[in-house]
Amino acid sequence: MMNPDKIKNILFDLGGVIYDIDPARTQKAIEALLTNKEEVLFYSKSRQIEAISLYEIGAIETPEFIAAVRKELNLSASDEQITDAWNALLTGLVDGRVKQLESLAKHYNMALLSNTNALHFDAIWADCQPVYAQMQRCFFSFQMGKRKPNADIFETVIAEMGWKKEETIFVEDSPPNIAGAQAIGLPVFPIHQLSDFERLVERLMGG
Repeated sequence: MMNPDKIKNILFDLGGVIYDIDPARTQKAIEALLTNKEEVLFYSKSRQIEAISLYEIGAIETPEFIAAVRKELNLSASDEQITDAWNALLTGLVDGRVKQLESLAKHYNMALLSNTNALHFDAIWADCQPVYAQMQRCFFSFQMGKRKPNADIFETVIAEMGWKKEETIFVEDSPPNIAGAQAIGLPVFPIHQLSDFERLVERLMGG
């Protein structure tokens, strides 16, 4: 249970918390490219193919990622079609989030920790500038060579920020990432639906 009186720092996930994503859109777009219509789970909040995990830690570059997706799913689609399908999940900043972050930033230290990749990073860069401006640091998995839910990425962020875990709340929507943070003793505020963020703001701002 979060104790607002002890919280000094907020570590935010990006997708599904601040920036709205719909993995089902990418899954559907990929399915439309399949030559055989066998059921395949390409991407969800809980599971994904290995190439995505490698891409999110920068272990492979964009051309290798696209080639890996094409090979694994036996696609004849072009690079552009695969890129468009991969980016289909990106739907935009959640309405009102920037103002909420601006309010929180007046009272708390804030940082961002996102599992992301070069294509998604570039696609949302301009839209997310008002978000990044509210953060003291922004940590992206593909630049760090680490990804959630592994303990090392959480430990690295906490150490580099100079924060204490017990004074920090991690705001996240992905069940595996929530479990990963909790496993190292990092308090978590889970986002099950976008409106849960309103409760977070109310509790932290004493509403």
